[in-house]
Amino acid sequence: MKKALKAAVLSGIAAMFSVALAGNAAAAQTQTAASAGPVNVLIKHDTKGMEITKDKNMCVMCHADDYGRIGKAKKGEEGTEMPANHWVKGKDGKMTVAPQRWNCTICHSPANNN
Repeated sequence: MKKALKAAVLSGIAAMFSVALAGNAAAAQTQTAASAGPVNVLIKHDTKGMEITKDKNMCVMCHADDYGRIGKAKKGEEGTEMPANHWVKGKDGKMTVAPQRWNCTICHSPANNN
């Protein structure tokens, strides 16, 4: 019991320390989501033929308006927005999809791909 409690306390301290070091709200949201466990959000439409690579992500075409409107769906679209914790600042200073987030189907699966 003591060993498990000690491990839990140390894990919590490590998580808080890493969030504090990151120093931004997106990192805090990511840490909170990660500690809650994996989440599988269903994609409400067919994804057959939609290319998802590091260089071309067809999901971003509707679910984000590049980096200019982070956390908002593309203007005039009904797609669910990509949350701010899916973005990072690139070497050029512009916001881009986080490297660990570019393959949407790792966490999100289509409800129907018939």
